[in-house]
Amino acid sequence: MRKLVYSLTNSLDNFIARADGGYDWILMGDEIMSEFPKIYAAFDTILIGRKTYDQTLQQSPGTGQEMEGFMGMKTFLFSRTMKESPNAGVKVISDNAGEFVRSLKKESGKDIWLFGGGLLFRSLLKLGLVDTVEVAVIPVLVGGGIPLLPPPAGRAKLKLTGHRVYKKSGIVFLEYVVR
Repeated sequence: MRKLVYSLTNSLDNFIARADGGYDWILMGDEIMSEFPKIYAAFDTILIGRKTYDQTLQQSPGTGQEMEGFMGMKTFLFSRTMKESPNAGVKVISDNAGEFVRSLKKESGKDIWLFGGGLLFRSLLKLGLVDTVEVAVIPVLVGGGIPLLPPPAGRAKLKLTGHRVYKKSGIVFLEYVVR
């Protein structure tokens, strides 16, 4: 069965974005960028929440076409309000998210990347569908914003399965399996 992996960046004070959704504080130096081809190669499917999708398009003008199959992956946009896809290669999932993800995990293929955001993560975690949490902790204090796990959230036990320290940037990568 395919794994659902929540892989993201996070500030040291536990925010995935500023309150306005901005993420310009995320460091993208050579040492971390060199990891991206390996990260992308592990997945063939990406799940993205509506707010993260909108913010990505807003902060990166011209990404509309790239989101038509983000990084060459099957792309599913989760939204309770949007019923049709803004891009041909992006399929909107507007109801029964848990049922859809359960079915998707049973299909053959590579692992599934839960790209964002926090609300989608919270709902899929609550349903027991998230297998792994990978967090790149950026050495910055944002001071407020969108938390990694928005309240109200239940407790989830994790087990550390891997870690890396990028000395040049100070980024710490942590990998956990959800128990």
